[in-house]
Amino acid sequence: MRGRGHYSRLLAEVIIMLEWALDENFDVVFINNADTSTHKYFCPVCRALLTVKNRDFEGRKKLKHYAHYTYTKCLANMAFGETLAHINVKLFLYNKLKHSKTFAAFLKARMGESSQYIEIDILKGVETVELEKQTVGTLIPDISLFSGGKVKRVIEVVVTHEDSEYKRLVYALKGIMCFRIKASDEVYHRLKRGGSPIFDVKGQPISKVLA
Repeated sequence: MRGRGHYSRLLAEVIIMLEWALDENFDVVFINNADTSTHKYFCPVCRALLTVKNRDFEGRKKLKHYAHYTYTKCLANMAFGETLAHINVKLFLYNKLKHSKTFAAFLKARMGESSQYIEIDILKGVETVELEKQTVGTLIPDISLFSGGKVKRVIEVVVTHEDSEYKRLVYALKGIMCFRIKASDEVYHRLKRGGSPIFDVKGQPISKVLA
């Protein structure tokens, strides 16, 4: 017979909350590393001040998370599911990339009639990682990867809405590889458990990535 601990773990896998925030230095901080005695934390979307809470689900599991002090129309405060998955996946990836020298990922590639998964180091040749900055004309990629002082790769986190054709065209004209990752609750929890991200480079030559 499965005990309460088993169902608590399952509950934690199903429920998704805001687990990433910015401190006063605009560093990204995971909820388990939050220390409210020495730092203040701000919403990564609206920049409002956040508090740290433990939500108790019928006494089974307390889930530590960031929350807005007051009601606001900020997407991170109003919505669950897709919006929070997008925020959590994006900031998880940024934090990992920012503090790593190599980062293994899989690239989903179409080979004839089937798909294959090619393992790559997405940080190969990368010198700097930036989050949500206007680095490509008027575009603000989710994550920008710099090499030789220029943006060479970008990461876009998508949920239900695909990137616009205009954005894809700009990246293509500037010779920037755009790595796309689908965000969901399941993807976020898999990444937290140590799973490698799976990207695609829709409509772009894979040979540029493997060169």
